Amino acid sequence: VTLSSKMSGTFNSFSQAAKQFDNISVVDSKRNSGAQGFIVSEIAKRLDSGVSIQNTLADVDKIILSKKIYVMVDNFSAMLRSGRVSKAKAFIANMINFKPIVGIDDAGAGVLLSKCLSRRAQLEYLLKQLNEINTMKPIRGFHTLYVDNQEEAVTLDKKISDILNIKSY
Repeated sequence: VTLSSKMSGTFNSFSQAAKQFDNISVVDSKRNSGAQGFIVSEIAKRLDSGVSIQNTLADVDKIILSKKIYVMVDNFSAMLRSGRVSKAKAFIANMINFKPIVGIDDAGAGVLLSKCLSRRAQLEYLLKQLNEINTMKPIRGFHTLYVDNQEEAVTLDKKISDILNIKSY
């Protein structure tokens, strides 16, 4: 189960290598990070419980589409280093203190989900989105991941837990 093929060449490389074997299936997660981990975990649980590989693979698109990722961007340094934004865009975004929330669409490409100018606005947007999703169809699990700010991640994790009435994994 690879990173989104829209974000990495791993899926194509693995697919080429797997062509010489009959017993290897390569899955494009169309996600990354914690969302990809949830996909791997759900596939493993199904296989461990006795669901066949064929039936699991038949359901893989449904599994993938049920997993979402929201990233609260504090600055554009990492996005610049990874090539996801140009130097000019990163410079302008950092100058105006732009703090968007980004995610991944159903095809596996990165998308801008919100245009926030503060951490507070990001938090309000994220919690509102999660509450709306949870109202339509209960969210069964979530991860809170962080870079360089564990304290903020713990606070965010608590707020999400309170809204969803579940604990993170």
